[in-house]
Amino acid sequence: MMTEENIVGRELLKQWSERGRELVGCELVCIIVEQSERAEREKEYLKNDFYNPPQFNAIVQKIHTPTKTVKSLNGNKSRRIVKGYEPGIILLDGSAVIKDRIFNIPTIGAINAHPGILPDFRGVDSVRWAILKDKAVGGTAHITDSGLDTGPILLKRAVDVERCEDILTLRVRVMRVCASLLIDSVIGLKNGTIEPKPQNLDEGSYYTWMDEANRAKVDEILQRK
Repeated sequence: MMTEENIVGRELLKQWSERGRELVGCELVCIIVEQSERAEREKEYLKNDFYNPPQFNAIVQKIHTPTKTVKSLNGNKSRRIVKGYEPGIILLDGSAVIKDRIFNIPTIGAINAHPGILPDFRGVDSVRWAILKDKAVGGTAHITDSGLDTGPILLKRAVDVERCEDILTLRVRVMRVCASLLIDSVIGLKNGTIEPKPQNLDEGSYYTWMDEANRAKVDEILQRK
């Protein structure tokens, strides 16, 4: 499930097409795409001049997967589509908070990739907060539940922050790791090599958007890397 042309969703589909041999027995049955004003805004997320996966239509033609468009990933049409496929897993591009009327449908669960190490950095601006607090920067694949970034953890992976002189470069690096974590989670669940581990929420905090003063500090830290 993704918003139209979202870079995270496109990266996920790109990696899925590239890792076909690892995904034997894992069928991508449908791509549900939200077309909305919010989706238009999401197109600007992580927009850059140095790395971009192929456009959505080009990837879909390569992987030959049916596409369904909806006005809202949480809407009635979306719910009917998901229920019709009776999926084991839903993969999310992280662009929307999915409600329980959707994430409770798959038999295994809906998997989200959060651009931060959980449970340390729940919420938003996780990359910046991790840099400011001198903690690991990375992504976490987890099962979606009714909380925000609180579901059981499947996999997490740190990224190298060296040679990242600005926050956009680092966020794109994390985004690519998040896409691979989603695929690795599907493979691990299929093979029985991973299982969801509940989070201890006392070990982390929920963060909101960082203020300008601290953002400036983060920029200075990255320039010294």
